[in-house]
Amino acid sequence: MTLRRFLVPAFSLLLVGHALVSPLHATAADERVFYLGGAGNEELFDAYRLSDGRWLLAGRATALDWLPAGTPVTVANVGSLINSPNSTRNWIGFLLVVSADLRQIERCWHLPKGAAESIRRIRGTEVPGDRTGDLYISGNVARNSWGDTQGGYFVAKLDDNFLSGTPSDLAWAVNMSARGELKDNQPWDVAKAGGDTLLVAVTGYPHSPDWMAAEFFDGAGKPRTLPNLRANNRGQIVLKTNSTGDFRSWTYADHAATTSDTNGGLRRGRWPMDALFDGPYGLPGNGAGRGYTGYRTTSYAGHISAVVLDRRTNDFYLGANHKTALPDNKPDFEPWVISYAADGTMRWWSRLYSEWRDSTSGPLANGAIDIDLDSNNDGVLDRSSEGLLSTPDQYVDALAIDYAHDKLIVGARSHGNNTSNFWSGTAASIPGAPPGYSGFQRQFTGTVGNVHISWLGRHDLEDGTLRGATYLAGFDRFGNVNASGGYSDPNLAGWPNVNSGWPNLNTTRIRPNRLVVDATGRVIVIGVAPRLATTKTAWQPLLPPPAVAPWHEFVRIYSPGLDQLLYGSALVGAFTYPGGATNVEPEGAEGVSINGVAAAPGGVLVVGGGLETNGAPQGNPIRQGDAPTWARGARAAADGLVARLALPGTTAQTFAAWSLGHLGRADAPWDADPDGDGIPNLVEYALGLSPTAPDATGDALSPHVDTLPGAGPRLRLQVRRDPGRHDVRLSVEASSNLVEWVEIARSEAGGSFRGPGYVSGEVAGDAPRTVEIGDPEPSERRFLRLRATRP
Repeated sequence: MTLRRFLVPAFSLLLVGHALVSPLHATAADERVFYLGGAGNEELFDAYRLSDGRWLLAGRATALDWLPAGTPVTVANVGSLINSPNSTRNWIGFLLVVSADLRQIERCWHLPKGAAESIRRIRGTEVPGDRTGDLYISGNVARNSWGDTQGGYFVAKLDDNFLSGTPSDLAWAVNMSARGELKDNQPWDVAKAGGDTLLVAVTGYPHSPDWMAAEFFDGAGKPRTLPNLRANNRGQIVLKTNSTGDFRSWTYADHAATTSDTNGGLRRGRWPMDALFDGPYGLPGNGAGRGYTGYRTTSYAGHISAVVLDRRTNDFYLGANHKTALPDNKPDFEPWVISYAADGTMRWWSRLYSEWRDSTSGPLANGAIDIDLDSNNDGVLDRSSEGLLSTPDQYVDALAIDYAHDKLIVGARSHGNNTSNFWSGTAASIPGAPPGYSGFQRQFTGTVGNVHISWLGRHDLEDGTLRGATYLAGFDRFGNVNASGGYSDPNLAGWPNVNSGWPNLNTTRIRPNRLVVDATGRVIVIGVAPRLATTKTAWQPLLPPPAVAPWHEFVRIYSPGLDQLLYGSALVGAFTYPGGATNVEPEGAEGVSINGVAAAPGGVLVVGGGLETNGAPQGNPIRQGDAPTWARGARAAADGLVARLALPGTTAQTFAAWSLGHLGRADAPWDADPDGDGIPNLVEYALGLSPTAPDATGDALSPHVDTLPGAGPRLRLQVRRDPGRHDVRLSVEASSNLVEWVEIARSEAGGSFRGPGYVSGEVAGDAPRTVEIGDPEPSERRFLRLRATRP
């Protein structure tokens, strides 16, 4: 075998494919914020990006006369939805199909008027970066299948996905009984690994004397029982007041077992609720007293609040808590995140805090007790005089998967200003993190106790090990920030870093189930806070002290390791201080609600709606910019909100900008080859080559041969990857016959190469790098090709 034999096929098959619609790229000029609608009192709840770059926007309205003239409209047939005929408003739940640049509404697809209260969620079965798969939606109903007039929500599969064709009907729908926050937040998710569809949806009544359950459905919408579920035969995981055993050990040995707390420490019990009972489920001493921390359950159950599925495996993750009582009967909420395999086998769980600490380090909190531990039952106390204690009230608000790094991202919230048993951080190291980085950095700070502080955690998918975390904490809204740590973070435009010094903090809440991770691993959240610092690149900066801060909606983008805040902006009606005073409550701020967020190339797309009072606009509108022709100029009562926000300050480059700079036009054909070197424009762009001077490719694309011990020769390909080129996908494919091709590695939106063919070269940072891809199948006759496509 010679190198020449491999070089020729590799280069002669340098191919390019492309999607039908060019996706919008974010530059400062591309930021687009506007209201839609007319007298329809419409509101948007979710955004979903199709694989051809177009957007689906989900919402509700009382009328659709605000659609541009000539917009195609599809009305679905829905016989399986249950709604109340005497709803407060006769709503229309709709999906808008909008062009990638948000300039045109291409179609409105909606349910019949009154069939449901809204469409609130959109989910697809595809792995991020793949072609759009099956599409599912959910929304509110005012009555459920049990006749409960408090209603719930539905989950339904569309009979097409807007790429292969326009849906005409719901393939099927299931109605979930739900009340309170569960009805609005609708925790459910779906995956289709290997063609096997698994849908997980939560039903029940949060924090009540009743019950909650995670239910399972197949690809036809029929209930399914996972073979290794523990406590029932109805295809459910149940959480009740005194537990059904789904989250408890069934043997004395498991109840007393000492296990890892996923951050280098230990805890007692193999299941999350063992800590609340004095014995295993269903056996003598099965819970009449308190658990080993001194805590017990109450007459109120908990909440299964978040669900996410791994699209590659159908493994699923639940976020939950249970209402408990301290030894002095004060209330508390004990949280956990639990991981299940697709067959219902529990893989791991995390309490999201440390269950004990050395009692010699200070007084024990919350009535905790000292115990001695013999974790391996050898008669030797290996952890003696440890203080067992519980966290302040804690809730799991959202879960998401970072496919680029195989991490589970947890959005949680703690009630109370307590530092004693949160993760120490020293074990939460991140490869490539800056010097001194550790977990929660400076730990919980400030002096205000009765607040809710949200935080983000980053856990290994395989075993739950914590790899990083950070707080999302608003400062004291009346200006008493106490920024003793200085103003060290230049990205916060004069604000103190919430993780340095000891500033006074205030309540900050991320929106439940509104946690998004983009293709590169960046973490995106939306929420509400009274004074959350905004970055200097914000669309709408928030005034620093001494002015009194209003409660405001916000969007934030974090680096994949959670060690950097990349972007933060307020999204709230403009506010003024009466008479110019800064020490009084501002006026006009609470005018909008942001409900959904989706990752977009180089930024985010946020959707929501204007607030109203008795049919009149509430507060002031958000500052608009670069609105399409179909947008509303001045906000009316409850118009829907669309905000396309950029992420400036990155090394992002676009094909349009590159084309303009090199070829003098922004719309140059992707597959043209003006310099005649056999490399199309999109490939030249992806590899950092010149479209006007013939390239010999060099390090940008260089094949060579090596030998696998005991296997034979194989081909390797060196590919130049630029992390800043977010609007291109690179795929390396292998073949033995030039007909059948198999993808062996992929880089999505500038992200790291992944796949069985990846060999080496991926490093942290934004600088371009040369990555080596090796054919995983040694052979005397093999071919490689590189495909560059628009995601």
